[in-house]
Amino acid sequence: MTGGQIKEMFADYGYERWWEEIYYPLLSSRLLEEVDEEVLAAFFESYAFPEGEAYSFTEFVVHFSIFQRLYNSGISAIWR
Repeated sequence: MTGGQIKEMFADYGYERWWEEIYYPLLSSRLLEEVDEEVLAAFFESYAFPEGEAYSFTEFVVHFSIFQRLYNSGISAIWR
């Protein structure tokens, strides 16, 4: 995914503030560069992060990495 696609996905799910906090390390890490949009969308649909709160880059990496492993293994991961 491109930086623009990632930013748009964060905005679509109401995480603009989170994006503002982590965009530089997230893009620099290239963590989502090879990730399909459907995986990031499934992540945002499966997790419920409180609106308006921003989490650190490290917190994003931990949550997303766990989710991605479960998703790739076909294990449902819905936390709300």
